[in-house]
Amino acid sequence: MGQKLTRRKMLRGAIAVAGGATAAGMLPAGSAAASGSVATGSRGVATAAQANVEHPGYVVDGLDASSYLRLPAAARMPEYPAKGYLLDNLGGGAYGVRTAGGSNSMFLVTGEGVVVVDAPNGALVKAAIAEVTKLPVTHFIYSHSHGDHTGGAATFLTSNRKGTSPVYIAHEQAAARIKRAADPRRPVPTKTVRGDRYVLRTGGERIYLDYHGNFHSPGDLFVFAPRQKVLMLVDVIAPRYAPYFQLGHTPDIPLYMTVSDVVLRYDFRTFIGGHAHHYGTRQDIATYGKYLDDLYNTARKVFLEGRVDFSQLEPGNAWGGSQLFYGTLARQTAEQMPKHWLTELAGADLYVEGSARVLLYSFWTDYAPFPGGPNDPNR
Repeated sequence: MGQKLTRRKMLRGAIAVAGGATAAGMLPAGSAAASGSVATGSRGVATAAQANVEHPGYVVDGLDASSYLRLPAAARMPEYPAKGYLLDNLGGGAYGVRTAGGSNSMFLVTGEGVVVVDAPNGALVKAAIAEVTKLPVTHFIYSHSHGDHTGGAATFLTSNRKGTSPVYIAHEQAAARIKRAADPRRPVPTKTVRGDRYVLRTGGERIYLDYHGNFHSPGDLFVFAPRQKVLMLVDVIAPRYAPYFQLGHTPDIPLYMTVSDVVLRYDFRTFIGGHAHHYGTRQDIATYGKYLDDLYNTARKVFLEGRVDFSQLEPGNAWGGSQLFYGTLARQTAEQMPKHWLTELAGADLYVEGSARVLLYSFWTDYAPFPGGPNDPNR
């Protein structure tokens, strides 16, 4: 029952819901996992002694900012100049742009012009390019469709020498969303990526645009410059941070849990995640994978062994049963997560309960039944 698994051993499969459970995922009050009570502190968080730090542990009631842990030194915000951004030479004509607002993008100077990947703030990216070259922007790549990363795309509409627009490129799924949005800040892509890979060859450079599935949104692209060894994947991993709220709003949790393995297949030196104030290394990505392993194993243990008290629930309240079941087990997962993450990854105290909740729900809907677990039809 307590067998330790890693993300690498997880198999996706159809779920067989235990007899008597409602469509909302509520366990029947008489089931083994529905008895007993849950022991929590006054706020339902781990104690300072458990965390081994002067802090209550993993935050459950997250609106009191004074209770948040300080960021680890490696994740703290650098000092930004008055212009509002840092321009980083990543080698081989590749440059990263980090903004004081916590977003980042990149551009590559080729023999024919500039290839831009995302522009959360078009004016800042344009100013950064002007510090390096007078060449025009020939291509703009959408990492995905979301406007908080691509809302500055229209800045480059007439940036070529003859006043013509660059080629706007997106995966076909992202392109469909951009077209539907009819957002003047985000021009409709003129080139769409179909299938798993498109290689952009321009000005003596190659850029791989790879699709490995929807880790965050439809049409996520892995943008890889092999000569420069720079990889950009946005809104999936923020280097030196724990996962964002509900595992970054991923639509495919079993896929998301493998992300570090997929990223590490690339021969990169610099990883750009789109958010936070630092680029990532291979070690940062491996560390992120270890965190996901711990989250999975802790949530699985709680799923198999946790107890939920339904005694005060009104019979037939399906939504209430679901809230009790997932909320209780998510809190237990937060309390039982290894405490060393609190000082190793930024924000590890904030979103673990939300991440655990969606992972626990995914155990019902996406994974093959765990033997002896509440989702085991033979239990």
